[in-house]
Amino acid sequence: MRDWTPWEWIAYACLCVASMIIAADTGVRLSPELAVHVPDFVHGAIWGFAPLALVVTATAVLVAHDFGWVGSKVQADKGQPKQDAVASSNAGQPDTKETAVKSANRLSTPARGFTTPQLQCWLAMK
Repeated sequence: MRDWTPWEWIAYACLCVASMIIAADTGVRLSPELAVHVPDFVHGAIWGFAPLALVVTATAVLVAHDFGWVGSKVQADKGQPKQDAVASSNAGQPDTKETAVKSANRLSTPARGFTTPQLQCWLAMK
């Protein structure tokens, strides 16, 4: 949770509110004595579709954030681009030993998901 961006907080808050609405609606439907004490909007159609709208909103926010359409791809605590963004920065460049070594040096894990022996073998073949 420490690394969440505001977009992730918004999405998970939408999911939390949707679950609370579902729980409250279930409680009101199961307890007719309670139903007389709740506001009228709880019995309306908007209340019934609010969880669906919130879940769809949360999903859209998470997908948009993951694809980079909203927010930035910078890790909150390190101030450096995420590994996916760094690995994709070499797009369009030919795969050479130099670019593979640069990618391996920049990333905390070996480039393109290769384990260290696989990367060494790939470099030896080039």
